Amino acid sequence: MKSLFQRISVVAVFMVYFTPGFSAGKPFPGDTVSRFIAAYGKDSLRTLLDERIKLASDFIYIHTGDIVSPNAAMEFRLYARHFNLPIAEVPLLSAPYDAYFYRLYGQYLGDTIAMFENFKKIKEEKQDVLKLFIENMVHEAGRIGFAVFCNHFTIPEKAVDSLYVFRKRIKGMDKIQTYWTLIELGKNCPKAYPGLEKMLADYFTELAKVYNFSQLYSPATVLTAKNMESYNLLLPVRTTAYGLYANNGSVPALDSRLMYLLSSQNLSDGGWPVYYELNKEGDAMTTLYGLWALCEWRELFKSRD
Repeated sequence: MKSLFQRISVVAVFMVYFTPGFSAGKPFPGDTVSRFIAAYGKDSLRTLLDERIKLASDFIYIHTGDIVSPNAAMEFRLYARHFNLPIAEVPLLSAPYDAYFYRLYGQYLGDTIAMFENFKKIKEEKQDVLKLFIENMVHEAGRIGFAVFCNHFTIPEKAVDSLYVFRKRIKGMDKIQTYWTLIELGKNCPKAYPGLEKMLADYFTELAKVYNFSQLYSPATVLTAKNMESYNLLLPVRTTAYGLYANNGSVPALDSRLMYLLSSQNLSDGGWPVYYELNKEGDAMTTLYGLWALCEWRELFKSRD
């Protein structure tokens, strides 16, 4: 049995050899994680994940004031509690979420009382749920509300179809967040739409073609309105975190995305940047989703024992 120091040394050597960095222009082989485990064992990979999770957690602890999105703040709070991270209860003063609501891992957060009252009113007045869904799905808060509280009323299958078609009209963060909406709908109301699992798998495949790590190998020297989305590291990181949370096999445990994620994390500050080559300083929002993805991956490897 190797000592902890020896295992960490092996991990360090491995990462130097197999982490070319985005500017090198050499994508990771698809079997990189398998090769890692074959050469050094799962314990070494767990050690590496633990180290990187600690680095990212320390970054978030210092930069909580930069998490300005209430929904992202609630996601962080809920997944940090789920994975028992020491920073789970750190104050998030820049993103108060008392007037908002969210749900992850079966746990609610935020102003759920007001929403329960709204849905009670919908039932009492026998309002058209499909019409309400169509009217509100264009707004992030509307999508979240229906996904989080779907077990309090019946969502017509046509509503889910409409949301899936809606993805063609949006891009970037809205498109990725809509993917989460369908994930959460499936977790809270699995019988709402019989074909939802395949829909989610197809949706992830579609996202991964556009928002992937390999596109960052040829960074633009100047960001423009047309190319900035293509080089935004937050998009593939958030897509990956949601794909892992979906737990439908969208992101397998032995997936090269893990090495891309580890490679793009700054060892200097523990965070992930927004634009890798142009500004390598860690970014709170990108790190929030990078940390979430690493926690999910660590859980995946535990479940494979």
